[in-house]
Amino acid sequence: MDGGAVVEILGHSQIAVTMNIYTHVVQDTQREAVSHLDRMLKRRPVVNDSPG
Repeated sequence: MDGGAVVEILGHSQIAVTMNIYTHVVQDTQREAVSHLDRMLKRRPVVNDSPG
């Protein structure tokens, strides 16, 4: 999405305000997703694909 459009929609005075707010939101969301994946992968049994 265009940052300028978001600034206008939210009524922020500058794009820096919008980016400072939503950069933190995105980083938090990414951390949560990585943490969730980490938990899921730790629960999965290790599959041995080597022949023998």
